[in-house]
Amino acid sequence: MIYLAKPHGFKPKFFVSGVFLEVGERFLLLLRPDPHPKNIEPGKYGMPAGGGQKGETPLDAAVRELGEESGIWLHRRCLEFLPIVYAKYRDQLMQDLDGCIELVYGL
Repeated sequence: MIYLAKPHGFKPKFFVSGVFLEVGERFLLLLRPDPHPKNIEPGKYGMPAGGGQKGETPLDAAVRELGEESGIWLHRRCLEFLPIVYAKYRDQLMQDLDGCIELVYGL
């Protein structure tokens, strides 16, 4: 279930940041690695995303995840926030903050 408004009683223990990278009419999808306890939906494609680290902002997490997973390192000024989305996944509520990238400098 996806919520646009914060559900009643929602108390996140962690957050997830993701990046939707669009260049012209193309966008970046990464093939998720083979089965591993931390890999969600192995063998499927998805956007660069992952959990935030202690003391990290959602924006910093988005920049780091994009760099770690794709090798594309962009400055945080190149990111444009999308609204926060709250999702129920694996019977736990988690906060999913997606960042949309505008390539100001080009690649």
